[in-house]
Amino acid sequence: MQTGSPAGSPTGTGRPTGTGQAADTAGTADPAAEAPVAAAAETAAGTPADTEADAALAARLQGLSLSVVIPAYNEEGAVAETVAEIRAALDPWPIDYEIIVVDDGSSDNTRAAAEATGVTVDANPVNIGYGAA
Repeated sequence: MQTGSPAGSPTGTGRPTGTGQAADTAGTADPAAEAPVAAAAETAAGTPADTEADAALAARLQGLSLSVVIPAYNEEGAVAETVAEIRAALDPWPIDYEIIVVDDGSSDNTRAAAEATGVTVDANPVNIGYGAA
């Protein structure tokens, strides 16, 4: 799990943006439960969010861990940006996370590009399909 490193480093700190559980009773969602999630989504979108809601969400996320698995096939040109975007979305939140790229038998340099970001990379020797990766 990644902890304590500055954003953009190979081992960035993990922080989630959209985890919260909205109760759904008789087809209507609980607005109070959705508020922290909405605030997190606004923050992730780059707009100001209610700092009180951010603080409440951050408190609920303390001690959680998250694994993000990215299946990749011939994504040499996109994998570094994808990892950077995931880090940017997660770093503001108090949660440990890890990013795992699964290179599914790519014929390009997807594996090397993923390894250059410092994340965990698992490589299949042949393409076994998106769902199996």
